[in-house]
Amino acid sequence: MGILKKSAQRKGSTPTAPPQDAKAMIRAVFSVLCLFAAAANSTFAQAPAATEWQSLSSEQQHLLQSYQEKWNTLPPDRQQALAKGSQRWLSMSPEQRSSCAAALQPMAFDAA
Repeated sequence: MGILKKSAQRKGSTPTAPPQDAKAMIRAVFSVLCLFAAAANSTFAQAPAATEWQSLSSEQQHLLQSYQEKWNTLPPDRQQALAKGSQRWLSMSPEQRSSCAAALQPMAFDAA
């Protein structure tokens, strides 16, 4: 026998609705869960911020000069990926750059 039925039998009524304080508790718990869900959603679903062309170093701008005209139309995540990749390239030694360029060369022909 459920709690509501026992409570109703003691009071001599039928178990039609939970007590008011139980409803308030359910509403409070539901509200807190909704707040947590909203906070989690806004934390994980934030879109990356756009990267301004002027915020790139002159070396990065030189590497990415083919993107300059269309930079502002690129999605922010693409801008950040290009900025990060150019920074990585600039941090490589000449030997690392040569090795990387040699590895990428066959891919350039496949894309054509």
